[in-house]
Amino acid sequence: MKSASVGASKHSVLPPIIPETEKEFLEGIQSYIISEIEKVGCTEQGPAEDYYIIYRNVFEMIIEHVNAYKSILTTIKQEYDAFIEAIKKGQHDAFYLHGKLKTLACESSTLMYYKKRITQLEEKVKRIERNSARTESLIQKLKGLRLTLLAKEDLSSVKKVNPAKKIPGLNLKDSLDIDALSNHLDHLQQRLKELKEDMLTKYIPIENTANVEGDMNHALQKRNRAEKTNENLKFCFYRLTLFASVIAIWENTDKNIDTLQLLIHQMIENEKLAKGKKTH
Repeated sequence: MKSASVGASKHSVLPPIIPETEKEFLEGIQSYIISEIEKVGCTEQGPAEDYYIIYRNVFEMIIEHVNAYKSILTTIKQEYDAFIEAIKKGQHDAFYLHGKLKTLACESSTLMYYKKRITQLEEKVKRIERNSARTESLIQKLKGLRLTLLAKEDLSSVKKVNPAKKIPGLNLKDSLDIDALSNHLDHLQQRLKELKEDMLTKYIPIENTANVEGDMNHALQKRNRAEKTNENLKFCFYRLTLFASVIAIWENTDKNIDTLQLLIHQMIENEKLAKGKKTH
């Protein structure tokens, strides 16, 4: 290798002869770079993004100028662009993870807050369950009232009496006995009196049926909203419980941020798998 280099140094190598058009193109490229750097106010150690844009444009100008190598230069540029985009994405992800780690740095106060929040949500869930039970009881009462109104409507309807038909509650012999008929009439009048008293104390006027229907619909809507809120709170409680268990596991380890991040990632993946099973 040494002898070859000595032999090569004995013969002077002439510099390549550059055509005038190529010189003009290179000078134009150099002028473009200098003027663009001055426009964006870059120094020699200026922003990397601005330098990248300037030299990317220069690369495109060279590709358009050199037709013989246009395809290979285009492929090289695409690979460099993809690599730079991957670097930019990595920087963005690193910035996001840095902010997330700063948030997790306050895990002791965060854990205390979540435990307090879990207690509050448990109390709220119990309160909603009690309200749901009261709402369900009210709906059942409204249903019973509706059936009562229908029964009242049936009792108030006037029926045509067929004289030749057997009297309900009496046999044929009693139907021809004046005393039996009188006693049965007294019984029916007493029953009618009791029904009238029940209508005043146990039932509401038929004009109020629309109000009862409105109250029942309102109660149903209220119950549906309460059930939806209850489901959302249960889901929040479930996630907070998972997070609290992850923190508890992490506290028993080396308390490394990477370990905590891995545990949180596993918790999110398990939750996605559980959601996927429910949808199927």
